[in-house]
Amino acid sequence: MKGLIVISTGRCGTKRLSQILDRALGDRGIAVTHQRFLSRLCNVLGHCMMQSIDSQILKRFLFRLQLKSSEHGFVFTDPLTSTCIPRSVLKDKNIHILHLRRSDEGFASSMFRLTRKRTASWLAHNFIPCWQPGLRPLENALNRMVQYKYELINSTKNDYFEREFSGSENYHKMSRQEIFEEGALDKIIAGVFGIEIHIPQAELRIKSNQSG
Repeated sequence: MKGLIVISTGRCGTKRLSQILDRALGDRGIAVTHQRFLSRLCNVLGHCMMQSIDSQILKRFLFRLQLKSSEHGFVFTDPLTSTCIPRSVLKDKNIHILHLRRSDEGFASSMFRLTRKRTASWLAHNFIPCWQPGLRPLENALNRMVQYKYELINSTKNDYFEREFSGSENYHKMSRQEIFEEGALDKIIAGVFGIEIHIPQAELRIKSNQSG
């Protein structure tokens, strides 16, 4: 089965990406998934395994539960599950991994703003252990230099993704800016699924909270 897995640290436009691809590929029979019921658990467990004992068995189990697929293929864009992607996907020549990156400064600023806009995010970052790797309880609220910590978190997770998956011949790395350039998604979908699509620039410019 052909598939595209987008891994990221978050705040990289993956929600908007899933919305665009769902509209473009929905009538082609390809399942597009952003977040599911175990995403938050995967986020915590994945970060715990980054800093302690890595269990590929657990990752395979969680990934199978999270993945929504069809006979024609799948696109998986969940940043909360990115640290629970098993290495076994490297052996599948039909699965492509797109590592979507954002600058450390851009990630830190965006993540900090999110925790000030959404109460649920503020609670998660301050009270749930391992919500972000290396972030201590209440550090988001009390540490005036916490944005520098988020820069380190972004760098640490991106380095981890590269170590885990760059050995695959189907590993690709792109910036947040590049993926939303006209023609970029068209080329990726053609390379993975052999399907010709065209996503206009006007749609690529719409943010996820503006889409209907």
